[in-house]
Amino acid sequence: MLKADRLDAQVSCLDQAYETVRNHSALYEQGQKDGVKNTCLDLSDVLFCLNRHGLGYASVIQESNSHLVVRIQQCRECERQSPGCGCSYIAGFLAGALRAMGKPATLSVHEVSCGEGSSPSCVFMASW
Repeated sequence: MLKADRLDAQVSCLDQAYETVRNHSALYEQGQKDGVKNTCLDLSDVLFCLNRHGLGYASVIQESNSHLVVRIQQCRECERQSPGCGCSYIAGFLAGALRAMGKPATLSVHEVSCGEGSSPSCVFMASW
């Protein structure tokens, strides 16, 4: 499969989610379902999954025993939505992938900063 074909398939994943769900909580839940399907053994796997699925380029800003702060550069959700919508699908995807890694079911992910138009990145905080 060519690199361009893989990117088209990755974008298709996000497109499909937008076709089936339209509100924040439904996007978050769909993201969780999609994120938990991944085999993530550690945090680097989680970051790689975000990139592999075409959601953006993820990096860790801060990590502790009870929380994680992640920056997503070139956020695909910001590129395709209306202003003020936030990035609920990616927050849910991150939550699902972290759960797949073994984080507790009490885990929640919130978008701290959305880059829609004004910034090149979004910031998410996961806590458990």
